Amino acid sequence: MALTHKATELLRELQRSESLPPYNEEVVRNILEEIKSLFEQSTETLSNHSEELEDNPALACSLHNNHACIERYKRYVLAYLHHRLRQVEQLRWKQGTVLPPTVRENLSASELDYFNTYSNLLADYMNAEGIDVASVDIAQPPKELYIEVRVLEDLGEVMTSNGPLTLNKNTLHFLPREDVLQYVKEGKMEHIV
Repeated sequence: MALTHKATELLRELQRSESLPPYNEEVVRNILEEIKSLFEQSTETLSNHSEELEDNPALACSLHNNHACIERYKRYVLAYLHHRLRQVEQLRWKQGTVLPPTVRENLSASELDYFNTYSNLLADYMNAEGIDVASVDIAQPPKELYIEVRVLEDLGEVMTSNGPLTLNKNTLHFLPREDVLQYVKEGKMEHIV
């Protein structure tokens, strides 16, 4: 029962947290080991007592119980991993291609690989289609096409839809929203309202 409680806490931890909590490798590993152990027990029981299965309801009940436990633990782990996967995808849309160190340390190695692969696929798609879908906010259409921004760090010469532009620290610019939204998300510019 203690493992079931830990698995439940794993999901509650995700529900309570506003950001992505650190990957709980220990509990996930314990659950996977328990699944493996239950599967091995069931396999051994079936191979040693397959003839007795019809005559022994306790044995059949035991196998059914093991199977139900395996399914329950699988659902816990899959729900946990699926939720984290969706949050990693949302990070790409909110943070851009560079994750802050505080967020990066909460991800597992597999999640970091997924984030990088997802970012590369998204970049390939945007390059192929010629549109920056990451800068489009679908929920809120822009009220203005041009916005005023303050450059927070030297960016040098960048290409905008109006041509090349030098962006030096502490300068103000009135630029197309689509050209600067990624810099605002990355914290290299601030939108002046």
